[in-house]
Amino acid sequence: MDNPPEDPQPESSSRHGRRRRLNLLPLLGRRWFQFLAALVTGFAIGLIYGWVLNPAEYRDTSLDTLHADYRTDYVLMAAETYSASGDVRSAVDDLDELASDAPLDLVLQALEHAATLGYSQADIACLQNLATALQAWNSPTEGAQP
Repeated sequence: MDNPPEDPQPESSSRHGRRRRLNLLPLLGRRWFQFLAALVTGFAIGLIYGWVLNPAEYRDTSLDTLHADYRTDYVLMAAETYSASGDVRSAVDDLDELASDAPLDLVLQALEHAATLGYSQADIACLQNLATALQAWNSPTEGAQP
């Protein structure tokens, strides 16, 4: 009847007990784990290459490099500014920064592109309003004689 006293805590939860180790070896052989590891590694390498080793550098780009969609938006903003202020000269100055084309040509191109993209009738009317104003407007430098 000599039984040793029982330990109140089981051995696995005691301080001196054996700790379980995480065994990753069976996990490394699974295809989904290899796929995820390759995906994360490729993503990390891509970020390091794109942000650290060879980042894109755009310096002093001009507005004439804009895609046609954004060019149309820019002309629309100039037309909205004209609608609010009524200042044709300010609209011409804004459009001169966009390209070396004549301002009226830019507005007409924007009108065509806006119609194909499905701009609202209010936006198209704003562009037409600017086109009409540009047709009636005479620049002081165009009629000046040397």
